[in-house]
Amino acid sequence: MNFVVTTIGWILFFAGIGFFLTANALASVSLFVGSGLLFARRHEVNNTLEEGWGIDTFYVYPFALALGLWLAVEAYPGMMLRTLQMLFALSAIWLPVFLFYAFWIKWIEYVRGVFLMGKKFTLLEIKVPKVVSKSPRAMEVFLTSLHQPQGETTFIDRWWLGKSRAYFSLELISMGGDVHFYIWTRQEYKNHIEARLYAQYPEVQVIEVDDYAKSVDFHPPEWLMHCVHMKFGKPDPYPIKTYVDYELDKDPKTEHVVDPLANVIETLGSLQKNEYLWIQIIIRAHKKDEWHGFFLSSDSLLEDAESEKRKTLEKVKEDVEAATGQKMDRPVTYRDVSEQQRTVIKAIDRAVAKLSFEVGFRLLYFAPKEIYRSTYERITSTVFKPFDTADLNSLKHAYGTNKFDYPWQDFMNIRAYAMMRRFFKHYRKRAYFFWPYKQPHIIMNVEELATIWHFPSEAVATPTLERIPSKTAGAPANLPTGQSST
Repeated sequence: MNFVVTTIGWILFFAGIGFFLTANALASVSLFVGSGLLFARRHEVNNTLEEGWGIDTFYVYPFALALGLWLAVEAYPGMMLRTLQMLFALSAIWLPVFLFYAFWIKWIEYVRGVFLMGKKFTLLEIKVPKVVSKSPRAMEVFLTSLHQPQGETTFIDRWWLGKSRAYFSLELISMGGDVHFYIWTRQEYKNHIEARLYAQYPEVQVIEVDDYAKSVDFHPPEWLMHCVHMKFGKPDPYPIKTYVDYELDKDPKTEHVVDPLANVIETLGSLQKNEYLWIQIIIRAHKKDEWHGFFLSSDSLLEDAESEKRKTLEKVKEDVEAATGQKMDRPVTYRDVSEQQRTVIKAIDRAVAKLSFEVGFRLLYFAPKEIYRSTYERITSTVFKPFDTADLNSLKHAYGTNKFDYPWQDFMNIRAYAMMRRFFKHYRKRAYFFWPYKQPHIIMNVEELATIWHFPSEAVATPTLERIPSKTAGAPANLPTGQSST
């Protein structure tokens, strides 16, 4: 909705220029003020209308714009026509810029779509052994190998061939209580993934399988769905609680292991027949900020990290000045920073120093209408609580299958069912980073990813998590062969 508000703001802005050039100062100032208010307060306007009154701004703003233009025509007869004539006279200046802007965006979307359609993808299932002797650090090493920033180096690759860096989907799902680990990847990376997995986990089995998401015939209203996209509670540089914080990097004895992933796996294992809970984590290497094929000089992750550390130090300065009652002219020193603030700054520095991924994080719970349990809508809100920290970051719900509170929001559940079908389609296509499925993503480092997606040790005793024998013993040297010795 911010795009809609911003677009209308620009329309009012240019209309203000038109009235200014046609010597109507009052109308010009009014439109300039209106556009400025929309730009500055678009978030508040959206929240008030959608959350406070249950009115979708997508339908409100066009009517508001039409009403504003009608009032302008009534108040200043003939002025609108002269404004349009002026805009037409200047079209040789602004129209080519606008057309090129629109063309470039659509061109990049087109060539990327052609490139991705030419790629083959495969789904790999990982069978976990009964005894996992490696800590999640082994998964961190494996995930490092999925940090693939290459493939879009030159402008020819990006602008003409539509190339993009590889992205992967880490999936942890339950189908009727049976828990499975999957990795979805381009076919060209299949051998690479198998080799890296076996290097860290020699006892796992990696099997190429058919796509389970295509085997489910989801069709509302006979089926119901709750979909959630995850976001961070704080800016990306703040890390969540990782396996290092749980001391899982020290390979403790099984009876002392506290694996935060156990909460997730137990929830997955608690489902009944024909219930489904799918967790999908789509990742690609984080690079500098991009605008439709142009890599910018800025890196939002590093800039946000410096901004948050600067805010912490400014808070320290304010606290010192409040405690002493005097203005602090000297720079903030290490002695001024509290232990808690030092911990936050160190955690941010440590987080951004590791390899980072852009992450699309979604959960789907769905089942036939007769057995659908609304309690799982609340459970999905708390399943990742073990990864939250009060001083650092947490995983929260960003958006999903909205619950419409007012009858005028969704007549006969038409919008709700359409939303369910759309989210299921997005999941099945593993779509997140590109138009027309582009969604806001978060940035996680490789340690955070290894914390929320790793193979659990035998301390996680969920019976519906299928495990294979830990070791395959070789044949004894003295095994009879059926041939007599002479």
